[in-house]
Amino acid sequence: MQRQASPAGTTRALGWDTPAKESFPGDLASPTAIIHTGFTGTSVYIDPERDAFIILLTNRVYPTRQNFLITQARPAIHTAVLSALDQL
Repeated sequence: MQRQASPAGTTRALGWDTPAKESFPGDLASPTAIIHTGFTGTSVYIDPERDAFIILLTNRVYPTRQNFLITQARPAIHTAVLSALDQL
């Protein structure tokens, strides 16, 4: 599920996305990390190198579906959580 799929150059794997330089998991994402996102802003992030999992439950469609702030919030939240875990 972590192996990138075709076409060449995609960051998608089987049901998951894998980090890319400009990817949304955040600046601290390990190269082996995978993430799956949902329409309402939810995400499941798995980082095998850190043995870390981040589950984000949100409702970005409130009050309107035009709310795209999750694209800024998600990487900031992942980076903050991973930074805190790295300090343990």
